[in-house]
Amino acid sequence: MASFQTVTESWVTEKGNYELKVSASSTDIKRTASFFVKKDWVIEKVHRSISPLVPINELTK
Repeated sequence: MASFQTVTESWVTEKGNYELKVSASSTDIKRTASFFVKKDWVIEKVHRSISPLVPINELTK
């Protein structure tokens, strides 16, 4: 549920609504839960060694 942001060198869960599904397969969903993340949440700040060596064209919203 986190994406890597190269600018901050962090794994971040972004503010918004999320739906979690537990299943035996993609067609056999056993449980569903929804929740809201109130603000961007830095999961982990990483060291520069994990950053790409070449620029990446990131997707934008």
